[in-house]
Amino acid sequence: MARKDIIRAEIDSNVAMQALGDNYPAVAALFNERPQVANPAPQQQVAKRLGIRDLFGAITPAEARALYMIPGYRDDVQKAAEAGDRVALQMYVGIAASDLSQQSLAALAALMQATEPDPAWTATIPGDSIAMTLGLGVVRAADVQEALN
Repeated sequence: MARKDIIRAEIDSNVAMQALGDNYPAVAALFNERPQVANPAPQQQVAKRLGIRDLFGAITPAEARALYMIPGYRDDVQKAAEAGDRVALQMYVGIAASDLSQQSLAALAALMQATEPDPAWTATIPGDSIAMTLGLGVVRAADVQEALN
């Protein structure tokens, strides 16, 4: 079946498209509209986003003060945390290990392993448009006009 015949058949069977009459752009928009559907992928757990406050909050004030005395250390840790760079954060914990208690090291290790629901996940995603379902790609107003005339 030719492209214009597929478009014409869909318009003939679709009350909403028929109601638009000769409004070719609106009919084309209905062909291309991607309805929101339930996301079939379950929400995953991802590494917890950490901030400088999380990291320094896991250690004692005295330890934090000692680490703040290392030139550039705090800024480097903050940059790594903002970038989500766990490898660099582990390296900075290793650098500071001799200045940290076992309790603080354990708290930091637990923090580095913490997860949270993926904040980028959404409950709905764009589904297939009518045009996609029919294998038409994008339907333009000119395609609709050609099919109807």
